[in-house]
Amino acid sequence: MSIKVGTSFVAPSTEGAAIAVANSPVAEGANGKFDLAYKLDRKTTAAGAYPLALVSYHIVCAHYADAKAGNLVIGFEKYIVSSAGQELAASAAGSAPIGDKVGALALASVDSIKVG
Repeated sequence: MSIKVGTSFVAPSTEGAAIAVANSPVAEGANGKFDLAYKLDRKTTAAGAYPLALVSYHIVCAHYADAKAGNLVIGFEKYIVSSAGQELAASAAGSAPIGDKVGALALASVDSIKVG
């Protein structure tokens, strides 16, 4: 169902959901670096945004004493935010892509995980 966003009606799409997330602020209490929780702006007027979306999150540790476990988590998370991981999620589950902005933040967050 199309909804009014600003002065236009926007049909639901994965791209529209990604635009809505990318134009939403980081949630109160989240630092936007390691904690990428967003407060979805359901009143956005961003062109093409479809703000009726559900955002899912991965919660991982910032430090893994066990190097094997830490490296597995890092590898998995890097795949999830990669183009290949995003394409698979879209084709298998209809998930919206995280977009370049959020993807870069997610990758930086994964890169900050300490191992050992």
